[in-house]
Amino acid sequence: MKKPSKGFLTRDLQRHLLTLHFALFVAGVAVAAWLNRSYTPERLWFQWVALPWLVLLGLHLASFSRVTIASMTGGSGGKGTR
Repeated sequence: MKKPSKGFLTRDLQRHLLTLHFALFVAGVAVAAWLNRSYTPERLWFQWVALPWLVLLGLHLASFSRVTIASMTGGSGGKGTR
């Protein structure tokens, strides 16, 4: 049986990490929303937990896209090219 290529393994690892990050984001925001509604329903604050986490998730997605494209083309993803 042929071993998967290094590029495939890189993409697969990045995909798993991004999926885990997204699942943690959803769970974390759900817990924050539940805590917000349970303990301080008069003041909405859970979106301030979600916003920076969403920015980090977006950065992770951008990194994932860059690594995926680089591993598919065999290039450096734009690094060092002229």
